[in-house]
Amino acid sequence: MTSAYRLHKITSLDDAWLLPWLELYETAFPARERVLVAGLLMQIQEQSQESEGGAFFFAWIGADEEFKGMALYEVEGETGLLWYLAIDPRWRGLGLGSYFYQALLQDMQNRDCRALLFEVEKPEEAEDPEQRLLAERRIRFYQRLGAHLLTGITYLQFVGSHVPATPMHLMVHPFEPLKAQQAFNLAKACFGENLNQVGLLKLE
Repeated sequence: MTSAYRLHKITSLDDAWLLPWLELYETAFPARERVLVAGLLMQIQEQSQESEGGAFFFAWIGADEEFKGMALYEVEGETGLLWYLAIDPRWRGLGLGSYFYQALLQDMQNRDCRALLFEVEKPEEAEDPEQRLLAERRIRFYQRLGAHLLTGITYLQFVGSHVPATPMHLMVHPFEPLKAQQAFNLAKACFGENLNQVGLLKLE
């Protein structure tokens, strides 16, 4: 099934896939979790001038040349940081999310990353039961694909001064055997004071 889809890297503001990418970005994530679009456009502009830049804007394209999803990740040292991943609403419920995620994992491994780190919403911070259920399902989804919750920490997501910082969970997808302390050290190097240990570190 994966051969029917491809990762398309957006490196120019003239890219035809940029507008559907931005539309999905603005509708799939809460405002408190979104960086400003101006900042994203600046990253793409800088990336087009430096082909080996650290930010990777991907559109997920089907064999039918239909836009299926969007993702943004960065590489910092030996760590991949997945900031956003979403499937277009027209194509949800078909298993495309797992194939998209696995394609991104392979791309990161090709760049010699030791692990992937990403944020997920905390079910206990959800505004209503439906959002709590969605957050729980999202965590289980990534765990089935090989990621682990890093527990024993507090973490604040900071996307810019336009919104307050948000408490989030951190998940770790190792590409080699990693102990909880090693995973925490990788995360600490990336997130600094936004991440703190408050208990026994575990990968769950």
